[in-house]
Amino acid sequence: MAIGEGTKKVWLKTVKKCARISGGDILNKQKGNFFLLPNKIFDEGLTPMEFVVYSFLTSRSDAKGQSFYSVPNISKACGMCENSCRKAIRGLMEKGYVDVSQRYFENARQSNLYTVHKI
Repeated sequence: MAIGEGTKKVWLKTVKKCARISGGDILNKQKGNFFLLPNKIFDEGLTPMEFVVYSFLTSRSDAKGQSFYSVPNISKACGMCENSCRKAIRGLMEKGYVDVSQRYFENARQSNLYTVHKI
């Protein structure tokens, strides 16, 4: 089945965002500036925004799959507005790929804690 021209443009744009997220060179193994995603990710029905946010959170997560970036920082790194970022996070939560919990320090709310689940 041939891929439509519109799909190719969206895909290329998404790949460029992922390259920017990972430091510009996804496959530069000498510097460690890469991360892996399973091929199955393309069968999961993620929107392009969800794909980029999931990729960012995966690239920035620790050994437990956790990261704690703020929505403004995630949206800036992914090249989208904050509302689109929140919508993508909400979609990932609904699909079960990300858990979000609030963090507090001395009774003051901090950034969220994102736990990324493997696909």
